[in-house]
Amino acid sequence: MKKLILFIGFFLSAQLSAEVVDKIVAVVGDKVITQSEVEEAVFLFPGSDKESILKGIIERELLLVEAKKETLEVSADELSDAVEKAILEVQGKFPSDEEYIRELQKAGMSEEDLRTKYAKEIEKKMLVQKLIQSKFGKDLVVSDVEGLNFYTTNLDSIPLLPDAIKCLGVMVYYPISDNSREVAKKRVDKIMESINAKKEAFSVLAEKYSDDPISGKKGGNLGGVSIKDLGEEFQTGVKDMVIGEVAIVPSNNTYHIVKCNERQGEMISISDIVIKVVPTSVDSQSVQEEVDSVSAIMALLSDSIMTEDIVWGNKTQVFSDGKVFIPLSATTFESLEAVEIGKIYIFNTADGIQVVKPLEKRVKHTPMWEEIRDELKNVVYQRKLQSRYEKLINRLKEEVFVIVLQ
Repeated sequence: MKKLILFIGFFLSAQLSAEVVDKIVAVVGDKVITQSEVEEAVFLFPGSDKESILKGIIERELLLVEAKKETLEVSADELSDAVEKAILEVQGKFPSDEEYIRELQKAGMSEEDLRTKYAKEIEKKMLVQKLIQSKFGKDLVVSDVEGLNFYTTNLDSIPLLPDAIKCLGVMVYYPISDNSREVAKKRVDKIMESINAKKEAFSVLAEKYSDDPISGKKGGNLGGVSIKDLGEEFQTGVKDMVIGEVAIVPSNNTYHIVKCNERQGEMISISDIVIKVVPTSVDSQSVQEEVDSVSAIMALLSDSIMTEDIVWGNKTQVFSDGKVFIPLSATTFESLEAVEIGKIYIFNTADGIQVVKPLEKRVKHTPMWEEIRDELKNVVYQRKLQSRYEKLINRLKEEVFVIVLQ
């Protein structure tokens, strides 16, 4: 249900670039749904089929009809605040106000035009949110009795809790030298030579050389995204790309070799070869003093750690505060037997040095009700919410004129 609501929320905030004569694929009440709306969504969600996407758009429109019927309204102040927040978020994605204005001008828009567009879409989004809250938010609760009943009924299908530990954990990051960056840049240049010479397909090179194992296995394909939702470096690097173009986009301690596969206005489908800047042995040796200091501080702590306990600016990061169990598979330890409570461990990683102090072990076991109370109550809540949502949609389909023309 959560995914479904987020899905509907996307369509409420989607921006259609222009009004064109278009094929009508469905009608809900007096709302016409065009093929371009569906295709734009398919572009953004390449793994989704047109049928499920159209279903989501239809449900969105049905909910808007119901919101209007119940005379739900968004106050002028609510809408104004939401629009201004959205405008500021867009503006914040640009390196300067001047760049922001230039991009608006390139799109043939003023800031007031953008504000008007946002106002229409945001009002719809807020109306649906108010409807969902009025229909389900007041009395939809899950008691401990309901949760416990679900636990006892489904105990055989509830997965075991894995071996895990509570620990204090701090990462001390390596500084990156110019030499390390030069080594990475040489890798990038070599790959670009292969791309320009067309010796191998981009997808093959991504699978061979990308330092991102997940996208690398997919040939570097990241699917469709909205440029405005990308990080600042990526926005700058891809905003002027055309289909088939390949560009180098630096990002933090990483180089991205990006290919534009498809583009529709501000929507772009890209593939990416990730080349990380790997610290040298000299880089790693330079943080030893910080590692010693972190180890000394951690030795004095017995139950938890706060970011302010480690005062080293951007060089360090607390990745485990000792308050929750972490699956052993997500740590550097190979087995629980290898873990000694209270001992300080030092692990070298590609990005820096981990300082870890185990506090408690937990062996793999069938979870007790108390251990997963909140998770199971949320499962029951989502099931109840989904059931009510489906009943509402089915009722609206009977009351509102809906026709699919595909």
